[in-house]
Amino acid sequence: MATISVSLSQTSLNTLMSARAGGGAARFGGDVDLVFQGAYSFAQGHTKANLTLSGSTARMDFADGAYSQYTGVVFPNPNATVGTANATALEQYLPGTARLNFAGVLHADYAYDSYLGTAQIALGASHYTSASVQTMFAPTSPSYNGATGNGGVTLRGTLDTDAAGGMSGVLTSISALADKFVTTTINGTFHVSGNVTQIGQGLASSALTGTMTGITSEYTDGSYLRVSGAAVAVTGSSTIDEHLLSNGADFAGDDVVNITLPASVTSAWAIATGAGNDVVSLRGGAGALSLNAGAGNDTVTLPDAGHVVDGGADTDTAIFAGARAGYAVSTAAGTMTVRATGAALADTLTNVERLQFADTSVAFDTSGTAGQAYRIYQAAFNRTPDAAGLGYWIAQMDKGTSLKSVALGFVSSAEFTTQYGTAPSNVDMVNKFYQNVLHRAGETGGVNFWVGVLDSKAVTPAEVLAGFSESAENQAALVGVMANGIAYTHFG
Repeated sequence: MATISVSLSQTSLNTLMSARAGGGAARFGGDVDLVFQGAYSFAQGHTKANLTLSGSTARMDFADGAYSQYTGVVFPNPNATVGTANATALEQYLPGTARLNFAGVLHADYAYDSYLGTAQIALGASHYTSASVQTMFAPTSPSYNGATGNGGVTLRGTLDTDAAGGMSGVLTSISALADKFVTTTINGTFHVSGNVTQIGQGLASSALTGTMTGITSEYTDGSYLRVSGAAVAVTGSSTIDEHLLSNGADFAGDDVVNITLPASVTSAWAIATGAGNDVVSLRGGAGALSLNAGAGNDTVTLPDAGHVVDGGADTDTAIFAGARAGYAVSTAAGTMTVRATGAALADTLTNVERLQFADTSVAFDTSGTAGQAYRIYQAAFNRTPDAAGLGYWIAQMDKGTSLKSVALGFVSSAEFTTQYGTAPSNVDMVNKFYQNVLHRAGETGGVNFWVGVLDSKAVTPAEVLAGFSESAENQAALVGVMANGIAYTHFG
């Protein structure tokens, strides 16, 4: 079961679209590449520097003000001027440009000139548990983005590198930051591999495959996009944006989805929830927000208009905020249009069987559960079902109560006794079924047949009632009554 919550302000969406227009859609594997590109760029210009040792900290200060600082340092051979040291963390800083941080079991190859007090240090084969890069541009820098601020990427999981630059491992989260705009964290299991030197030079990209289980984007103005409980297959070339929500196969289960968009949307948001009994709310989007709910008994709340909803298979309900009298409902070629009085936009519904308003509900599944409940009610008591009672029995049948069980409940009721008598004969009961259900006298053959099966106890009175109720003759007789839907009171 996935939970999807989106609430975007007009400002956040405009900034997001502007950033996208300037830099294109972000490739998922590109976030991984940025860390290694940053590390390679720093290493190219910063190899030899003054070395300061203080306890388990080793710091290299470069002529341009940059530094590399290792912490948790252990020298296997403290007296050797050439060798490999171990460290638990590394910070690299280039003033006005970027900061990089690495943690894990780091192996650094070094050569120390004791006379000059300088050293050359380069990372060798290591085991990383986290790695990050963040830009540090001043607001006056041409590279600084005034709308989104400085950016950064953080990788968490396990990554191993070898002496030849080979890299492989499993990441559990990838976070991207634009410090004036949004922080996004993607969780899951992501297998990553590649060559860090080639990636750093821009000659190759990291290979990434895995499953995304969740994503959280928190915007500085309070907007958000949150997905949890998902199972979305991704690769390095996947684009992590709203289009992830359009593949119903990724969201099979009883999903809970709440989408709120601003009035102006420049691209379509197509939500697909796949199989399952989904609970969905759509708001905003001015005609650009749609839903394909897939199979299942889905409930879709539509507090405003302009949405296109395909309920898919099974019994689906659309919920509206106002009273029934405030909406015009029309049906053509299997598509239902619901428009609030005076509204510029309408909701377009296909494969949606129920409409729920503030004061009543209307069922259009006249061949399904609602139709059966109406017919058995009318058949048993020879009257139009009351809205509350009909709503109760629709709810029971939606939950799996059989038509036979409902008929038995009616046959056992006080109202049925009033209609048919305390102990009617089988002949009297069958004749009253003809009159009350089909509103005509029974033909001799039909009456004899039903009396015979009752006399032989092959069927019960409740089963005969259900047979009359669902007969082709009764269904045809009630087509006109149900043509504009069946009004009932929603129960539960």
